[in-house]
Amino acid sequence: MYKATGNDRKTFEKGNQLIYYLEFSKRKDFIFHRNSGMNQVLAKIAKQKHDIIGFSFSDWIKSENKAIVFGRMQQNNKLCKKYKVKTQILSFEKEDATFLKSFDRLLTKKKLY
Repeated sequence: MYKATGNDRKTFEKGNQLIYYLEFSKRKDFIFHRNSGMNQVLAKIAKQKHDIIGFSFSDWIKSENKAIVFGRMQQNNKLCKKYKVKTQILSFEKEDATFLKSFDRLLTKKKLY
C-alpha cells in the first residue's frame, strides 16, 4: 500500500501494489481537465505492472474541497476503466458497506444531474 506524494512514476513502475491518495495534490486544475495525479502514461504502466488504484472514501469525507477532489476521482476512475486498471474503494475509518457501495456508484456515474 502506497500513499501518493506527487511524483509517483517510480512507484507505478515497481508494480504489484495499491496506490491511493492521487487526487489530493495541491496543484491547480487546468481549464479543460483536472490535475488528478494520474494520466494515460501512468494508467498504462499500472495496467502493465498490475497495480491497483484506490479511492479513499474517508480521506474524501475529511477534505475541505469535496467537489474538486471528487471530480479528480471521477477523472482517475474514467482513466482506469479506459485502460482496464483495477480499482478499489478504501475506507480507513469504520464505514458501513452501503456508504462505500454508494460512493462507488457515484464515481462510475457519467453525469451527476
